[in-house]
This record gives sequence, C-alpha cells and structure tokens, in this order.
Amino acid sequence: MKVCAWNPGNACLTTDSAVSRRGLLYAADIPAVRPRIWMGDQSTIPLGAGRNLYLTLPRGWHEKLHARVTVRESLNAPVQLGQAVGTIALDLASAAAREYPLVALKQVGEGNLLQRTIDKIQLGYSNGLNTTRDSRGDSGRFSTAYFL
Repeated sequence: MKVCAWNPGNACLTTDSAVSRRGLLYAADIPAVRPRIWMGDQSTIPLGAGRNLYLTLPRGWHEKLHARVTVRESLNAPVQLGQAVGTIALDLASAAAREYPLVALKQVGEGNLLQRTIDKIQLGYSNGLNTTRDSRGDSGRFSTAYFL
C-alpha cells in the first residue's frame, strides 16, 4: 500500500509497514524553492536537495514533521551547479531533527552589463544605500525562510 501523506518536494514514494513509514521527502532534481537571484543571466534559480532525501519515521509521526528551507539573504550570480546556498532543516515535534545543504539545481551565469546595472539599482533601493557587503557583493547572512 502506497500512501502520500507529506509531499514538500512534489514527489512522493512512501512505503508502509506496521510500525514505520519510509518516504521520499525531496527528489534530487525537483526544486524546493525558486528564489530571486541578482546580477545573473536569469532572474530566479531552482534550489533543492541535490540528492534524494528519504526519511523513516514511526507511524503517526509524519504529521509532526516540518520542513524549513533557508536561503542566503542576497543571492548573487554566478552560482555553480551543486553550490550550497542555504539549508533544508527538518524539525520533528518542535525539535531539530536533521539539516541538509540546499544546493543550486542549475548553473546561473553572470548577466550582461544592462542586467547587472538594473539589479544594482534595485538592490540599492531594496536594501538601503548603507548596506555593508563583502567583496563578492554578498552579505553571507541567511534570512529568507520558506516553511513547507
């Protein structure tokens, strides 16, 4: 009997037994989120686990499982395929259970001069003109969280 009780990654494979359930939480090639990326040749980037994530839980515990995807505050191109840019945290009954890297599922190259100029202007207005950034233009902080 296959039951899909929890499906954050748009793919579900659940195997039932008398005492536990093993399910595919995130498929390797299916994005968990598509946040905005700045200075790139694309405006969004697909992010996911980068590998199949399975979890086995006692029966009835899948309702207590919550996923939280956290992405760096400002995601700037270029980003390489497989590059870690955040985390996928699994919380079980309000306690941290596991944490996995959130990786780029597609490479995003640097945008052309016009795209980068427009993005710099938009970043200046959205982040305030006094925002401090490191030499890569990245604050390195993690702030955008998606609750699945």
